[in-house]
Amino acid sequence: MPRLTLPTTMVRDSYLVGEAEGAMQDGLSAGWLEAATAAFAGFVEQRRAVRELWGVPVTELWFLDESEYLGTVLIRHRLTPALERAGGHIGYHVVPSQRRRGHATQMLAQAPGGLPAIRAGRGPGHLPRGQPGLAAGDRSQRRCPCPDR
Repeated sequence: MPRLTLPTTMVRDSYLVGEAEGAMQDGLSAGWLEAATAAFAGFVEQRRAVRELWGVPVTELWFLDESEYLGTVLIRHRLTPALERAGGHIGYHVVPSQRRRGHATQMLAQAPGGLPAIRAGRGPGHLPRGQPGLAAGDRSQRRCPCPDR
C-alpha cells in the first residue's frame, strides 16, 4: 500500500522520471531536474528539511509505493493572506501517469494534520477542488510531525 514518507534516495529514478513527466504534462520548466539528477543525495537532504517557501515554513513528503514515486505533499505550517486565498496548508501533485487512481485521496488522508482549519490547495490536472479532500475525511485530529515554526 502506498504511503507518505520523508523524501528518500531509494526512489531516485522513479522520482526524476515522474517529475519530468509532470513538468511536461503541466507545461512547467524541468530545468531544475538537471541539478537534482547530478547530486540527488544532496537534493533529497534539502527536501527532507523544513524549508521556507511562499514566505512560510514547509515540510515535504513523498507518496511512495515501495520503490515507485507517485507524488508529493507539501505541508505549510502557517498561511500568509495570499495562501489563505489560494494555496492553503496542503499542496499536492500526483505523477500524471498515476492520476485518476485515488492517489490524491490517499495522500490527503495520510497527510498529518494538527493545523487549524486545514485548507488544501492543488495543482493543474487534478480533480475539482475539494473532491479528494472530501473523500479523505476529517483530518482535524491528526498531528503533524513537522517541527513547530
